[in-house]
Amino acid sequence: MGISYVGAGTESGVVHAATTPGLPGSLAEGDLLVLVDGAVSRSGTVATPGTPSGWSQKSTHSSALLNVGWARLTWMYAWWTAGMSAPTVSYSGVATDTHWSQIFAARGAVAAGDPTD
Repeated sequence: MGISYVGAGTESGVVHAATTPGLPGSLAEGDLLVLVDGAVSRSGTVATPGTPSGWSQKSTHSSALLNVGWARLTWMYAWWTAGMSAPTVSYSGVATDTHWSQIFAARGAVAAGDPTD
């Protein structure tokens, strides 16, 4: 059996605050959850989001935006278990930073360790 796409949860977007992206529907035990988090700062270097409990941060990268400021893209992963709730992703940039997060789910990925190995 190969890896299949399950769906996407609701996006959470705010200015200078934590996000709480919704979990995708129709999840099954062991589904891989991938949380994509983005931030844009027009006032300086963009902050790194906090990693919610039970999630592992895989990668984060920031880059200068031409005449605009800085952007950061971060992704994290977890495996869904019964009773798991939507995470809160903390953020402590400057007052004008834009912060958003969304969770995607896949079925049939490795069930432990690093899913990109």
